[in-house]
Amino acid sequence: MPATRQSITHKFEVAGHEGYLTVGIYDDGGPGEMFITMAKEGSTVSGLMDTLATMTSIALQYGVPLRDLVSKFTHVRFEPSGFTGNPEVPIAKSIVDYIFRWMGSRFLSKDDRDALGIMGGEVVAEAPTEPSPQLGAFDPVEETFDLLRRVVKRSNRPLSVSLLEGGYGPMTLRWRDVLDWAAEASAAGPPIRAQVLSRAIGVMLGHELTLNPFYTTPSYQELESLSFDDKIAVLRQPEMRARILSEAVDPDPTIVLGRLVREFDHMFLLGDPPDYEQPFDQSIRALAQRANVTPEEFVYDLMLERDGHNMLYVTLCNYEYGSLESSLAMMRHPGAVLGLGDGGAHCGTICDGSFPTFMLSYWVRDRTRGERLSLSEAVRLLSRDSARAVGLEDRGVVAPGYKADLNVIDLDQLRLYAPEVAHDLPTGGRRLVQRADGYCATIVSGRIVHRNGSDTGELPGRLVRGPQAAPPNMH
Repeated sequence: MPATRQSITHKFEVAGHEGYLTVGIYDDGGPGEMFITMAKEGSTVSGLMDTLATMTSIALQYGVPLRDLVSKFTHVRFEPSGFTGNPEVPIAKSIVDYIFRWMGSRFLSKDDRDALGIMGGEVVAEAPTEPSPQLGAFDPVEETFDLLRRVVKRSNRPLSVSLLEGGYGPMTLRWRDVLDWAAEASAAGPPIRAQVLSRAIGVMLGHELTLNPFYTTPSYQELESLSFDDKIAVLRQPEMRARILSEAVDPDPTIVLGRLVREFDHMFLLGDPPDYEQPFDQSIRALAQRANVTPEEFVYDLMLERDGHNMLYVTLCNYEYGSLESSLAMMRHPGAVLGLGDGGAHCGTICDGSFPTFMLSYWVRDRTRGERLSLSEAVRLLSRDSARAVGLEDRGVVAPGYKADLNVIDLDQLRLYAPEVAHDLPTGGRRLVQRADGYCATIVSGRIVHRNGSDTGELPGRLVRGPQAAPPNMH
């Protein structure tokens, strides 16, 4: 670089950790060197940032394209992570993620930014500037929870809200605080319960489903009218593969789903039996790196295996750090109740209605990556605690006088199969289903309605209106 050159300095913050990024600029406007100042001189953070800046500067001066550096270092995950205050990079997965996404937004062309899913000046200028009139995930968490307290106090009714762990706003970043506040509120008046899930909130991707990594590309959209078998045959053609892989994922990177379907560092081949707690070194990005191909190339070929029926699993929440430890902490918290088992609202994208079976087969029996739940603990979470949370005091335990709603389960034989597509809705509509073995009988009001995977024809269930009182003392 010339001895005298221009530079720009950018002040940034990631989850309260401030820093300064100074970039030396060539005469043509491109970056040529980088300096990062964080923490006090001599600290570990300061040393790591100096090393990162020096390596980046050398790479740039020896001709490594900035686009390649941005592609490699964005979405790197480690603490600190969280909100930044920069509308172009609102949430960072790490300081390194923030720095290279900012570099991309400042120095890359719009085409490169679009291809990498990085926001830039043109996109931000079109974004709405007025705040939302509703409190929600991206409002101050104290204000949001205070609103919930006021609703409960004024109505004198219990309240339940969904709660997730992740980088999607203050409520997800401070989920432990929310659970503590919910438990405190429940002890003082009508309960506030946070509904939590026993595994990650996951979106399924596939050629048979609503979403996949290529669904927004022009060439893939041209195949929408084909039958499934014909579509797979065309996708196997080398010229179609080359065309789709050369096309940008989405002409508008602000569309959330267009970015979600290429979250390769949080994307996995689910497998059969399904593995819902895979380490990040089994992600699509990691597998592609070991195969020395791009994630797009790797996933294109992977999805054509099993005659095009392979499905991918993208973890949205409860998996920020590559394990289900946050789910375990949530489930055991007195401010939480199990919920969020989505099995019908998103028929072509989500298949979470199997979480009760997952609770017993994985958390009680099969988990090896951490602590398990005891059988009694899992049964209590699934039955008694859930019933009481919605005011059904007449069920949820096995005792005289209580409702005889029971599942008879062979725990050793309990098995959850991989999700599959069924076309059994009206007019042949599609939905995701997930079969399970090990349920010997399901009993409702003392009558067997399901035995060894088959309906018996018994329909003793009745509509329940409002809370139900516990049976009188039988002693």
